Amino acid sequence: MKGICLRVTHLALVDYLLIHYLLVTHCSVASSEFITYLLEQLSPLGDVRARSMFGGFGIYRGERMFALVAEDALYIKVDDVNRREFEARGLLPFRYEMRGKRGTLSYWQAPPDALDDREMLCEWARKGCEAADRALKTKSRATLSQT
Repeated sequence: MKGICLRVTHLALVDYLLIHYLLVTHCSVASSEFITYLLEQLSPLGDVRARSMFGGFGIYRGERMFALVAEDALYIKVDDVNRREFEARGLLPFRYEMRGKRGTLSYWQAPPDALDDREMLCEWARKGCEAADRALKTKSRATLSQT
């Protein structure tokens, strides 16, 4: 069982390190005022906190990262289940360039109007929390099937 936990943790660490690297190399520092504002707005979700990632912040509920902040823009975790809602609003994924190649992460812009509406912001953030929960379950199942 310990080996399974280590593999799941390793996968989460790889995701964390990639996001960390991209924020450090591609983004300017997010303002602490914006982070404070977001955490106040997201407080109805419970244990929500920000972890500094040099050029940005990861936004966590419990131990799961469900959003990131780069250049004072909020990006919410997206997966195959909730992606259509983001696309329908014309929202875009977090984009980066590394070694001359462009890429995207599974974090998409929050709707701009949600940033001024606590209830709407929490609704969209919950979608990110659910995607983060599903991602952990998927990684756990993949790790179990490899053993």
